[in-house]
Amino acid sequence: MARPARKLHLECRDGSWRVTVKVPADCRAIIGKANLIHTFGKIPYSKAAALHDEIYEGFLKQITNARAGTLTPDDDEISPRYYHPQAPWGGARLAKYPPPENGGKWVWQAETVPADKPVSFTEILDVWKLENDNEDTFNKFTRMMGKLAAFAGTDDAKRITPRQIVEFETSLRQAGKHHTNTISNYMGCYATVFKTAKRKFMITVNPMADVKVPGKIDTDILPYTPEQVRLIVGKAQTLRIELFLSVLVQAYTGVRISEIANRKTSEIRQEEGVWCLVIPSGKTTSSKRIVPLHPAVLKVLLPYRQSVIDQHGEGLLFPDLPGGSKGEPGAYATRELCKWIRDEKKGVGITDKKIQPNHSYRHYVKSQLYTAKVDVKTRDMICGHGANVARKYEHGDIEQMLEAIQKLPNPLA
Repeated sequence: MARPARKLHLECRDGSWRVTVKVPADCRAIIGKANLIHTFGKIPYSKAAALHDEIYEGFLKQITNARAGTLTPDDDEISPRYYHPQAPWGGARLAKYPPPENGGKWVWQAETVPADKPVSFTEILDVWKLENDNEDTFNKFTRMMGKLAAFAGTDDAKRITPRQIVEFETSLRQAGKHHTNTISNYMGCYATVFKTAKRKFMITVNPMADVKVPGKIDTDILPYTPEQVRLIVGKAQTLRIELFLSVLVQAYTGVRISEIANRKTSEIRQEEGVWCLVIPSGKTTSSKRIVPLHPAVLKVLLPYRQSVIDQHGEGLLFPDLPGGSKGEPGAYATRELCKWIRDEKKGVGITDKKIQPNHSYRHYVKSQLYTAKVDVKTRDMICGHGANVARKYEHGDIEQMLEAIQKLPNPLA
């Protein structure tokens, strides 16, 4: 297959992609530059190429507009006219604007942005996204920046002050609806976003520069007991098949509900001869992982997967669950299962606040693997914790993880 044509005006300097267009000699005095340059930063070539055409066309328009201002008196009856002496980039000529005060010598002037031009949070996040491909983090940052905008009454980053940010943090604490670590996440988001804006020269003052991001504290979340897991899985068999499968996979892997509910049929596949759940992205960088599936899970999951492919073709594993505005069933599945586990009348009835319906599964699996004397690297790879999962799997890791998963208690017994 032929390779796509390379963008002639796209070049890489020190790992940073940019579009460069040479200004014709007759336009340099008007534009004030010898070259028009737009820098994208250190992003993949594919992204830079996708952005190239719009920037290039904008540069050509600048040159066309500049040439429109160099007409002779015969062509344009507007007066007065100013004489521009000969310069290194062109001969003497008449123009509708006076020559520079230095007698016609070209002087470079930095491109400036009007001080009153607003810089929205959306603009900053779009720039941040060029260098970060974690969709979940982008969505979380978008939501958190929206909360700050609503509190401050503006989404113009130039108008946000340190006092407003600190007052918003205080309001979150006073409301008592957020865990301390959630508030830390909010402040960490603001530190990252405003630092990006300052680094990209979108703002001159970083309002988070002198604001402290509070550290996180150890949580007191308890793991489920094996008896509770058996109770949950047993009762879940009365739910719709998608929710039952989510609970069953959780019991053998500790994955988040969204990490199974948002999967595609192609992400249940064989790796090194072992059927696995492939999670290409998630809440954190370490969420990206491959997790072997227990034979008890495959006994139910594979026939269901095949029926979905036969009926709908390749696509979402749970196509019949409500997908919301983003078309992902994870939010619905998480909400329904968490509510069902708490419900004392129609659900499981686990009301202990130290038990978190979603997260306690992760603690359960990790504690059971620890009891079974599974090494820490394997535990982290299964649960998506720690730095080990950020690297490529070594040969034998998947088989080793499967052996560890088979040591977990059987909730269907």
